[in-house]
Amino acid sequence: MMLFGQLRSPNMSERNYFFTYLQLLILVWLCEQLLTGESEIRFLMIVYLLSCQLSVSVGLYTLYTSGALVSNSGLVRLEGLVGNANGMGIDLSVAIVMAYYFFRHSSSTFLHVFCLATIPLMFIAMILTGSRGAVLFFVPVILYQVLHGSVKGTIFTPAILILAALFFTVSFAPDNYLERIINIPKDILTASDTIGLRFRMWELAIQFWQSSPILGIGPGGYYQRTWESPWLLGRAAPAHNIYITFLAEDGIIGLGIFLAIVGVVFRYFYKAQRINGNASASFNSLVIAWQSALLILLLNGTKANGDEHKLMWLCFGVAAALFALRNKLQNEAV
Repeated sequence: MMLFGQLRSPNMSERNYFFTYLQLLILVWLCEQLLTGESEIRFLMIVYLLSCQLSVSVGLYTLYTSGALVSNSGLVRLEGLVGNANGMGIDLSVAIVMAYYFFRHSSSTFLHVFCLATIPLMFIAMILTGSRGAVLFFVPVILYQVLHGSVKGTIFTPAILILAALFFTVSFAPDNYLERIINIPKDILTASDTIGLRFRMWELAIQFWQSSPILGIGPGGYYQRTWESPWLLGRAAPAHNIYITFLAEDGIIGLGIFLAIVGVVFRYFYKAQRINGNASASFNSLVIAWQSALLILLLNGTKANGDEHKLMWLCFGVAAALFALRNKLQNEAV
């Protein structure tokens, strides 16, 4: 299983999964212990937003110097400081969710202006990553946040913001980047490009799982055994799906444990929104922002790696912190 499976098969991967998941569980615990107020959670979000802005700046500078922004000769995908275009796209979609929260619910004029300027920029950068999954899964999540996280006014303001982001994207993003996003439905239906490769990787993972359906082939086992596939030519590769990876490597038990953790986390989010008092609307919006961030990560998990993604486990920890804070606020109001 994901925590103790490494002890069962310690040589299956270069990564020590026992210590990896132990560190992630410690991260979850530290979030609950240290994030004891809304201000600490908001500060964490601001630090993340600033980090993403730095990453975008580095990525755009790299694209500019490569000539990709002024030429349609080739698709040079924006990676920023992440070092992976798909990962960069996911990080930016989470950052936009957080920036939208501050734009709608912060009393700071500086944060309003900052988010108004950076949301369109981050949306353009997300297109430039070429990550189809990041764009595809971002759309329903941001709609969920807009419809369920409003405190004041109507959806007129977010609609204007979304239209502005689309206008800047169409105006400044090169045609080949836009075509990659527009062709998402066709690429999925025809299993073209890397999408077809992912389908074959999932089939291979299912074959590995069938050899050990209860406990799986061991943490890191898929990556190490991909050499068995002739069409990968002996190259090691991940399965590009969190859930199939858990199923193949940790079996039904491991996947069940992970889904149980996700279920508990969403129960925390649900209960955290059940708060009464003057601060309830603002607090609920904060809960929905983090819930939306986690939804983005879990949806992207259907086509990307990340069973040990620190941002996903950070969301788990913040959910526990928000639930504890909700209980604290409720007790103070009594």
